[in-house]
Amino acid sequence: MISWVYVTDTSIMVSWFIIGVAVFALWIIVQYFMDQVYLDTAGKYVLITGCDSGFGNLLTRTLGKHRGCCVIAACLTEGAATQLKQEMAVAGQPVTTIVLDVTNTQSIKQAYNEVRGIIPSDQGLWGLVNNAGINTPKGAYEWLKREEINKIFQVNFMGTVEVTSTFLPLLRQARGRVVNMSSCSVMLPYVETAYTASKMAVEAYSDNLRFSQRKQGITVHILEPGAFKTWIANPENVLGSQRRLWERLTEEERQQYGGIERFKRDEAIMKIGLQAASSKLHHVTGAMEHALCSRWPWRRYLPGLDAKFVFKPLSLMPAFVVDFVLGLIV
Repeated sequence: MISWVYVTDTSIMVSWFIIGVAVFALWIIVQYFMDQVYLDTAGKYVLITGCDSGFGNLLTRTLGKHRGCCVIAACLTEGAATQLKQEMAVAGQPVTTIVLDVTNTQSIKQAYNEVRGIIPSDQGLWGLVNNAGINTPKGAYEWLKREEINKIFQVNFMGTVEVTSTFLPLLRQARGRVVNMSSCSVMLPYVETAYTASKMAVEAYSDNLRFSQRKQGITVHILEPGAFKTWIANPENVLGSQRRLWERLTEEERQQYGGIERFKRDEAIMKIGLQAASSKLHHVTGAMEHALCSRWPWRRYLPGLDAKFVFKPLSLMPAFVVDFVLGLIV
C-alpha cells in the first residue's frame, strides 16, 4: 500500500514537471515570435544622444536603414556632428545632426527648439534614446573628489532626466518611447563605483517615469548591457583614469587601500575584464531598435553574454553567496 502511494505520488510529480517544462517551452516559442513583430515606424522621428561614437553612432547608421526612422543624432561636439553627417551622406543615408551637451540646460533647450523645428507640427517625437554617458574618473569612492562624482552624475543621471523632461511634450504628442541606457553593473553594485551609482539612479528614475507616464501613452525601456568595446570600456581610458587617481593618493591612503600589490592585482583583473569586452555592438543597438520599433517591447534588455549569464544569475542569489563568489576574484 505504501509502495503504491509512493509510486502514485512520484508519477504525479513527474507529470507536473513535464507539464511545467512544456508550458515554459511554449512560452519561449510564443515570446520568440512576438519579438519578431515590428510596427511600421517609417517616417517617425527618433532623437539619439551621445552619437559621437559607440552605440549612439552605430544606431544612427542602422535605424533608418532597418526601420525607416528619421534619425536626429545629437553629438557633443560640432566636429563629430559634421563628420557623422558627411559620412552618412556618402553612404546614401542622410541624417540630421545637432550639437547637444546634456550637462548644459541652455544647450538642451536649444536642442529642443531645433528638434521642434525639424519635426512636422502634427507628428511629435516617436523615440528618445538617452545614450550619452561617461564612466571616468574611475576609482574607489574615497579616491574621488566631490566634483568628480558630480561630473559622472551630471552626464549619466541629470542629463537623462533633464533631456527627457524637456522633450516630454513632443513625446506625449506622439505617444512615443523613451530608451534609457543603464548597465549590467547595477545588478552587482560590488564591481563598480560612482558610475554604477549613477546608473542605479537612472534605473529608479526610469521605473518612476514609466509608471507616471503610462496614461500619457509613453513607454519607458531600460538597457542593462554587459561590457562592449566602446569608449567607455577602452582599457587606455579606464586604466589610465584609475592610475591617475592612484598616483595622487598619499602613501598612507595607498596603504589603507592595500598598497601597490592590491592595486596591481585589481588593475590586472580589470584589464582582463576590459579585454574580454564584446566587439558585437549590434547586440546593444539591436535591443535599442527593438525597444523603439517592436510591437511588444520589453521593459528591460540585457545585451551581452556576461549580463545574461553572470550578472543576472548572481544578482538573484543571497548576498552572502555573492560576497563569497566575488571575494574569490576581487
